[in-house]
Amino acid sequence: RCEQRQMSIRDSSMATLPEARGKGAARNVLSALAGWADANNADRMYLQVERGNGAASRLYARAGFTEMCVYHYRSAGRR
Repeated sequence: RCEQRQMSIRDSSMATLPEARGKGAARNVLSALAGWADANNADRMYLQVERGNGAASRLYARAGFTEMCVYHYRSAGRR
């Protein structure tokens, strides 16, 4: 019997210091994660980004990520 295991890679938190922005640090980290995922036969890679974070959205789009779903959150005590 042969089973195929699925593996997903999730980037849960990445931030760049203001003085380091625009120098390729986030692109390099994302590239390293993608390389690791490929080397380990991951089926997919996914991440979450806040809608107002244009720089991150552009970075991820250039890396081939596409929007698949939108999450809505409710903070405690707010209606």
